[in-house]
Amino acid sequence: MGPPTSSILNLAATRDIRLIGFSDEEIENAREAEPVFAAYELRAGMYDGMDEAVQTISIPNVLVVNSDMDEDLAYELTKLLFERTDDLIAVHPAANDTTVEFTMESTPVPLHPGAIRYFEEIEADIPDDLRP
Repeated sequence: MGPPTSSILNLAATRDIRLIGFSDEEIENAREAEPVFAAYELRAGMYDGMDEAVQTISIPNVLVVNSDMDEDLAYELTKLLFERTDDLIAVHPAANDTTVEFTMESTPVPLHPGAIRYFEEIEADIPDDLRP
């Protein structure tokens, strides 16, 4: 699960906290050291006392499937995931980040051909490194 996390929510409810963001250079250094990291912005107001957005890094949630999965099934799963995000958001606010844009910027592994078919259908700009 992503932010807001219960440990920081609890801490912010009992103490004054201050989150210190990363610079662009620090984020790039982290991504060079570990490509799974993605740039991430904690939205203002996410935690008590947090008046401004904070730039940080995250490890994105990735739905991983076997490359042998049926292409139509992978397409349907991808379509369902991106067209029913409201249902996910109702379970946890971190699902607000389930966007095509964030996926294309942060996914550390190539996409399944079925997922590519869905993203091409909605005319998403798919980076070359996400194509098998």
